[in-house]
Amino acid sequence: MKNFIKTLIIPLLILFIRPMGLTVNQSIVLAALFLTVTWWTFGTIKKSYASLFLLAMFTLFGQTPGLLVFDFLLSETMLIIIFSYIF
Repeated sequence: MKNFIKTLIIPLLILFIRPMGLTVNQSIVLAALFLTVTWWTFGTIKKSYASLFLLAMFTLFGQTPGLLVFDFLLSETMLIIIFSYIF
């Protein structure tokens, strides 16, 4: 629980400070990206839950259409990710 709270410090600062003149939605996406990377790095929560959280934040607060966010599932990059995970 302590690690989880520690991982929230910098994303909360990003939300409140909004660096580089970011809008609210842009700062939410940046904070979510940073939070997800720290969760992956420190193993705070499972990677699949962190990934779903990040995809949800991209879909809800990003300015990219939802279809484009999930379009990577059908791309060649996804095959590379799957094969690198398996082998």
